[in-house]
Amino acid sequence: MITADEFFWVKDRGFQFSAEPKTAPDLVLYFMDKKLTRDVNIYNAMKERFPSGILLGCSTSGPILADDIYLESVTGIAISFEKTKLKAVQKECREQKSSFEIGKSMVEELRAEDLRHVFVITDGMTVHGDDFIRGANDALPQGATISGGMASDGFEFKETLSGLNGAPQTGQACAIGFYGDALNVGFGAEGGWDTFGLERVVTKSQGNVLYELDGQPALDLYKEYLGPDAEKLPGSGLLFPLGIRKDAQSELIVRTIDIVDEKNKSLRFSGDVPQGYAAQFMKGDFAHLVDGALAAANKAKAGCQDAEGKCVALVVSCLGRQLLMGQQISDELEAVFDALGGNVSIAGFYSNGEYSKKGFEPCALHNQTMTLTLLQEK
Repeated sequence: MITADEFFWVKDRGFQFSAEPKTAPDLVLYFMDKKLTRDVNIYNAMKERFPSGILLGCSTSGPILADDIYLESVTGIAISFEKTKLKAVQKECREQKSSFEIGKSMVEELRAEDLRHVFVITDGMTVHGDDFIRGANDALPQGATISGGMASDGFEFKETLSGLNGAPQTGQACAIGFYGDALNVGFGAEGGWDTFGLERVVTKSQGNVLYELDGQPALDLYKEYLGPDAEKLPGSGLLFPLGIRKDAQSELIVRTIDIVDEKNKSLRFSGDVPQGYAAQFMKGDFAHLVDGALAAANKAKAGCQDAEGKCVALVVSCLGRQLLMGQQISDELEAVFDALGGNVSIAGFYSNGEYSKKGFEPCALHNQTMTLTLLQEK
């Protein structure tokens, strides 16, 4: 059975635990507000408190613990496993063009007959999330799964940090492999965004750059639909993402605007927008976003059948949701907390991108989505 103890750390106050760990944990995951790293060595504090076991941490747009967000803090979870074995790997990825090979080589290092799950945290700027997860999926053995997220620096989009058994730094991809058939893993990934306008076809794109929808310049169409909010692009793009899907049977994937190119009338997104996909504009409604978070929690819960065992919920949600919901962001966290019940320890972060399965689809990069990974030993 898993044992897990949630904690948060605040400068000048130190560690505050839900319950003081009785044994040295096998794995400590910690999520830090980027502002703290400017004048505090977070890793040294973690290493002093947890001298053994695996330490994995990253910078975030907002650290999550239980049912709330802890700004200007570090949140985390110290986990011990009774039967599950762990292996950790970290690789440098300072150029997006290396992302596919980095993802593939990391999972190849973790491959084994009894590999059950891989949890990854990657740099949120130097790693191309779509390419990374495609490479990881390419090497993932049958029966194993993968999930995780991309580090964030709030809304600065300058430098994100991640680190495995060392101080978090830029340009890193980190992964934990979980081994053995005693581990149950549940997944949930939902957006809750509303679609509006016509469904269109991506008629010209290259990677994550969208040039045309239905043969028309993508930027012109976006401006037409956004109205006055078009003047605030690309910032307002966080509030008006694009939903894409391969065909009518595929799950909808959400994409967020990164850069606007007025010269080429194009838009660069934080994930790929493949040519030939269907696309539709989206907008947010607070109640529907909370409903999306609730749906994600219920789907993840369904993947863990043994209701008597302790669960660990690793939550990765998008900074775009945080921006739109503002002080009401705790509403989606409370919905997740209430849905999962009392025998679950919850920690995570607001990210630049989320890696998760959705339905029967393989793991993919998502934007603007609440994702959960539930871990539980049988």
